Amino acid sequence: GWAKKLPEPRKRIFVTALLKLSGDKAAAEFLVDWLVETPPGDDRVRAAICSALRKHRDAAGKEIKDALAKSKDRRVLAELLKQLGVMGDKRNAPLLVAAIGNYRTTAVVGLIDLGKPSLPRVIEGVGMGDAEQKKLCQYVARVVTGTQGNNSAEFTTWYNQNKKQIDAEEEAFWVEQAEKDYPVDPRSFSAYER
Repeated sequence: GWAKKLPEPRKRIFVTALLKLSGDKAAAEFLVDWLVETPPGDDRVRAAICSALRKHRDAAGKEIKDALAKSKDRRVLAELLKQLGVMGDKRNAPLLVAAIGNYRTTAVVGLIDLGKPSLPRVIEGVGMGDAEQKKLCQYVARVVTGTQGNNSAEFTTWYNQNKKQIDAEEEAFWVEQAEKDYPVDPRSFSAYER
């Protein structure tokens, strides 16, 4: 209880670092609850929390998904979506695609952050949903692939042609993350503020 009430960024970063070391489901649950109760206003705190969540992404993804389903506070929901994008785990892509209608910029930036590994879910968004979702998913797919594709078939072809390289890059990313203890640059959150 006391840790969740810590307002000062340095104290919050310290507690987050301790939780990151613990490496269990309870730590991820605590951090997500903390995000919901007191969304950080400082990108250094966001980055520290995201680093811990990235390290414990298996538990964190489920906790964030549950929190997204429960919360009605738009500020909290936007914060959780930012964390999903910066975490870099492609398993978060369906949640971001689903959020495009209500959190346009946050969801689009998050999907672009997830990059090429998220393409299968983004391509699904190009082929289904309302016109706005299709248009925004098409935009994300164009940015991520660097092509001017217009439909699901074109993006699927591109993805299939590049899948081996995408998988290799994703694997290398997570190996590097583990070696460096899952760093997150506070500037990673600046794109979400546009």
